[in-house]
Amino acid sequence: MEACRLDPLFWINGFVWQFNPNSIGLNSTKIGPFVTWPYQDRAFNVLLDAIVNRHDVVIEKSREMGASWLCLLLFLHQAFFVERSKFLIISRDADAVDKTGEPDSLFWKLDYVLNNLPPWMTEGNCNPPGERDKKYRNVMSLMFPRTQSVISGQASTGKAGVGGRARAMFIDEFSQVKEDFEVYQRTSDTSACRIFNGTHKGVATAFYELTQDSRVRKLRMHWTEHPDKVRGLYQSEYETKKVEVLDKGFEFPKDYPFVADGKIRSPWYDEQCLRKGSERAVAIDLDINPEGAIGQSFDFGLVQSLIRRNCKDPLWTGDVEFDPNSGRFIKFTTGGLRPRFKFWRPLIGRGVMVSSNYAIGVDNARGQGATETCMCILDMTTGEKVGEFADAFVKPVDVAPMLIALGWAFQNQSEEDPKQVEPAFLIWETTGPGAEMWETMAKIGYPRVFRRNKSTTTSDLNGKKQHETPGYLPNDINNTELMRQYESALRAGRFVNPSEAAMKETLLFKWNRRGRIEHSRIESPEDFSGARENHSDRAIADALACKLMLEFAVSLKVREDEVIHESSLAYRRQMHDIRMQERELWL
Repeated sequence: MEACRLDPLFWINGFVWQFNPNSIGLNSTKIGPFVTWPYQDRAFNVLLDAIVNRHDVVIEKSREMGASWLCLLLFLHQAFFVERSKFLIISRDADAVDKTGEPDSLFWKLDYVLNNLPPWMTEGNCNPPGERDKKYRNVMSLMFPRTQSVISGQASTGKAGVGGRARAMFIDEFSQVKEDFEVYQRTSDTSACRIFNGTHKGVATAFYELTQDSRVRKLRMHWTEHPDKVRGLYQSEYETKKVEVLDKGFEFPKDYPFVADGKIRSPWYDEQCLRKGSERAVAIDLDINPEGAIGQSFDFGLVQSLIRRNCKDPLWTGDVEFDPNSGRFIKFTTGGLRPRFKFWRPLIGRGVMVSSNYAIGVDNARGQGATETCMCILDMTTGEKVGEFADAFVKPVDVAPMLIALGWAFQNQSEEDPKQVEPAFLIWETTGPGAEMWETMAKIGYPRVFRRNKSTTTSDLNGKKQHETPGYLPNDINNTELMRQYESALRAGRFVNPSEAAMKETLLFKWNRRGRIEHSRIESPEDFSGARENHSDRAIADALACKLMLEFAVSLKVREDEVIHESSLAYRRQMHDIRMQERELWL
């Protein structure tokens, strides 16, 4: 008993039985000992730590990974061995919580475990085996007289879990709870430890918001961690269709129909995909891909392939110093507690980059913390994104002088007069905070901006014909063309994006019923995560910069595929050229 109290995993593996009528795998049984897999051991320790150290956890998982069982066994162990504890279980409806004779209900699973423990272990602390004593077991209630602990259950409503107190709460299938935002907000005072479990149903849910909240600890349980499901694991390259078998010891049948879609797969996964019959079902039940549940407009396989190929950590992070009145650039500063800039190209001189043909795309926010103002700095000559900016608390009037400073920091040689320099091209959305930003910029002055005709979106970036209206006009037709144009540039390699966060944001766009591309979280009623880290502001800024590049018709230079190593002679020559350019720029 003392060993069981001290080591919950010893108790589970030594004494707990499980029931799974849909068991799979060579060593799985319908009824038998609950022997945990290594990934379940790791997950259990994360959940136990949440109870001990009092913090929330969100579990996003593939189907049939045993997450619900682990949460129930954790509560059962704590109530069985820890004195004066109360635990609360919530699910989508009353039958899912407690229904007599229904193996899918959560309390049925608790009863099953207790009824199969040795009598000497349960004596005096719960029901005798096979009995349902009302003194210890009532509807949605399980009491333990020896420890004076209790496990209670409730169906999910807007009032579920409100009013009482608990050491920990387990909210099962949280993605299917109708009152999800209300349950999350109103249970904050009930317990310091809430465990939210579910599979994604899209991105307009409180469950999805939790998985994007940096303040909440995440626990992912993907099917590739399951030893039976991972047998014969293989992966393919999306574009070349080349297949690599990762499980070297697995023997595939001759002429096995490998699926070359860029994802990690296995024979088990291939079979499940065929049985589910839709990409949306696969995204929900297997891939832990909430964006895939919304009818994505961007190709998931393409995005994943580009992330593996192009995305990398930035060379440096920091901020910019500038005159807030004139927009005069002073310098870039590296590091800091909250760096807003990321750059993938080295700095020279006072903190600028080698002169090229730069564009800056901007997606403006109001600076109130709900969404981020984002910028994309693009080298239009090479098609490479060299930097990005994100901040949810910068006001439009403060963005204006910063953009002017950035534009002159990323200056270009004038095509008409090579001895002269001009600032980077600028494009932004004209509505809302974008209009406020431009009003301030116009007063200070900035000579190189995207302009459009009032009646159309046609633009002339070469300056031969200046239309009256500056900025990009967002509407459903223009935005659809904007994002389709951006995806085509990504697919063709015209736009190279090293930012993983920005690439993942492309998956949040979906096709609506009118055949237009829109943001999938437009239906999300609330956002309790502060600044939305994954709200597609980066993707929109990237798409705007891409529009400038394509309409300006910049000819791409041939890029070397070979990476120049820092210890090589070629790298030292490259740095020498950069220093020479720096000298010409600042002398």
